[in-house]
Amino acid sequence: MTVSRTLLLVSARVDDRLRREVADGQRPRPEFVLLEEQHGVQLLDWSVLGARNQRSGWLSTRHAAAALRRMDGVDVLFSDGEHVGIPLALAMRALKINKPHLVLGHHLTTPAKARIFRRLHPDLAMSRILVHSPLQRELANRELGIPSEKLAVIPYYADARFWKPGGRV
Repeated sequence: MTVSRTLLLVSARVDDRLRREVADGQRPRPEFVLLEEQHGVQLLDWSVLGARNQRSGWLSTRHAAAALRRMDGVDVLFSDGEHVGIPLALAMRALKINKPHLVLGHHLTTPAKARIFRRLHPDLAMSRILVHSPLQRELANRELGIPSEKLAVIPYYADARFWKPGGRV
């Protein structure tokens, strides 16, 4: 088996507790665990940073910096949200790092993020931005000037092993 050289920045703690809860059927299997299991994607999660489950600008910056320290060992980067994808993309541009960078975009057009996209163009260091609806794709293209060929619609993931019909209400 070939070892994946894809680094996925995960904005959550992927620790023994999460893995145990998934194995015991107490919670759905997150898509990042599935990517790790089936494709050998390397996870860079908050447990590596010693962080709790609370997103912040400072934590996103630390997360991006941790990814930069691993650049030599990876071929592709995948940011699980624009909150970490934007600082990583801006750092990659500043450092002239040219590697494929996939970003999952949840809400790109908030006022603060829109200003960053319009002024600093982090999308120049994003190979592809995945959004969850055609409307998000349209808005990112029209309002932020992100080329439509860089945007792709990917529906939300649902763990079919966990969420199955026939359960009690």
